[in-house]
Amino acid sequence: MSYFMTKKEATIHAERVKEMLGDEWEIKVWNNQEWCFKVSLDNNIHVRPATTWEDKPKYFVMIGKCSAQLAIFSTDQTNYNEDPVEAVREAVEAYEEKLNAFIEEQRAIVQSGISYLIRKKLK
Repeated sequence: MSYFMTKKEATIHAERVKEMLGDEWEIKVWNNQEWCFKVSLDNNIHVRPATTWEDKPKYFVMIGKCSAQLAIFSTDQTNYNEDPVEAVREAVEAYEEKLNAFIEEQRAIVQSGISYLIRKKLK
């Protein structure tokens, strides 16, 4: 199967995913040559169906709003999971790991700058 043939089919599938994720998630259905959907939490975490699957639907997760800054933390969109809740868990954990590495890198950069300024002032 690939994307959905009708808006109704996409909406029904999106509602099933929302039911698994919880009431606080929001559904968006749109047409992009075929019917697509995503189920989002606070417009920050987005669960989407894989473009193709064989027996069971599979999902991937996108985290963050579209921006170059957040792209460095984006998850692997080829890492599909049959369980949307598990897909969210894996994506959030991967995102957190990348975020923590980025924070450490930025701390090292700032520390280098501070060390340089201290040395300059002492000369």
